[in-house]
Amino acid sequence: MTIHLNLSGGDPVALMHQLKPALARAGKELRIELFGPGMLLADTALILFEILRNRPGGLQVHVHTWSCLSEGAALLWLAGDTRSMRSDTWIEIPPAPESFKERAAFCQAIASCEESPAETDLRTVLAHVSQWLPIQEVAGLRLFQHELREFGLLDDENENQKLAGYFKMPEAV
Repeated sequence: MTIHLNLSGGDPVALMHQLKPALARAGKELRIELFGPGMLLADTALILFEILRNRPGGLQVHVHTWSCLSEGAALLWLAGDTRSMRSDTWIEIPPAPESFKERAAFCQAIASCEESPAETDLRTVLAHVSQWLPIQEVAGLRLFQHELREFGLLDDENENQKLAGYFKMPEAV
């Protein structure tokens, strides 16, 4: 099953109402294709990330992006079990706010006068992204396919087919 998520509106309710039923109906595999400007508010990305994280057991999710992704949208792409992208796209990890550097554990309480709500959400996004990428090294960078492959984040369909050919059983003569 395939769904297309248009990130252009960024409406968390509309995106949630598209994603939740697809996860429930998908069976064993769901392909999510991302379109649009490639940006999501951090809070919207956290909502969608939580939905994907709590999907039915045994469901494999592949996320393909047709757009370049930054900030919260990059987290949505990373949330897939496997990932792919259009050949010239990239993901951008935003620079970490000072509070992230000071409080690497995102769940620590912080005074509201020390950090804006958007910074708190971004800090939480970065904490999740750190499951896949070394934040201190990649924050503020645009990562293209080559770098993403080095981190083991891209599902390379051509490479997978080549490997499958190597391990294919010879046909009986």
